[in-house]
Amino acid sequence: MEPSINQMDANKDRQAQILLKEYELCLIDANHLEYTIWTVTGILITASVAGIGFLGSSLPKYTYDLLVRLGVAILSLIIIYAWNRIVMRLYSIQQVLYYRTREIEEELNMYRNRYITYLGSPSSTSAPPHNLRFSLLRTSIGPRFKGRTVRGSIPFIRWALIISWILFGALQIVAFFHLV
Repeated sequence: MEPSINQMDANKDRQAQILLKEYELCLIDANHLEYTIWTVTGILITASVAGIGFLGSSLPKYTYDLLVRLGVAILSLIIIYAWNRIVMRLYSIQQVLYYRTREIEEELNMYRNRYITYLGSPSSTSAPPHNLRFSLLRTSIGPRFKGRTVRGSIPFIRWALIISWILFGALQIVAFFHLV
């Protein structure tokens, strides 16, 4: 016995509700990852500035003082390396979550992330949405739309912190041997 039209419609509605819930959870998780990344990044930047400021406020007078400062610099570099690996992993997970939201959008004929994805990288492999609203959006803000500038700042932050700690260590060594 074949399902009735009412049963088929009920199954479609149920499937749409399941997809909408998954869509919502994917967006919540992706946003939480972004929040986590930038909270930890803010803490790392603050700790680095405070550490360099505190340790750099005086010159090393004794060998153990220099060794402690160099130890802190090396430990900071290790922490920056670990932070960067964690951030890259979280961004990879976030990309999968956003990819899944785009799949759900296509299935449910939604456009939120598909608009953002296409405006951010018009040369992407996915086809742009074909509707009048998107055409107007692309014409009005497309050229001024800024792509992944926030995520792109992670390498800059990483290198700024690495260079800061290396310079700090080098200046501590120079200052120590200049005093001796």
